[in-house]
Amino acid sequence: MSKSSFEELLRKLSSSITGTVTKFRPCISAKEKLVVTLRYLASGCSFRELNHSFRIGHTTVREIVLKVCVAIWQNIKDIAFPQLD
Repeated sequence: MSKSSFEELLRKLSSSITGTVTKFRPCISAKEKLVVTLRYLASGCSFRELNHSFRIGHTTVREIVLKVCVAIWQNIKDIAFPQLD
């Protein structure tokens, strides 16, 4: 994926995948969430493998991948699958 394609996808998904910073912990950035998800989709790595690569808990990786995939579907489906009249 080119850098410009990644930035465009991040721009479209950012509002849907950005978390809330709390006083207990910082949130994982939208950019890192997208990178984790694209790595999962492209490589087929397990959540535990991604856990070690990104230093994020494997259950958190699972939640990130699910949330970003839903956001991709909701934000890109009309572009990828235009309605034919």
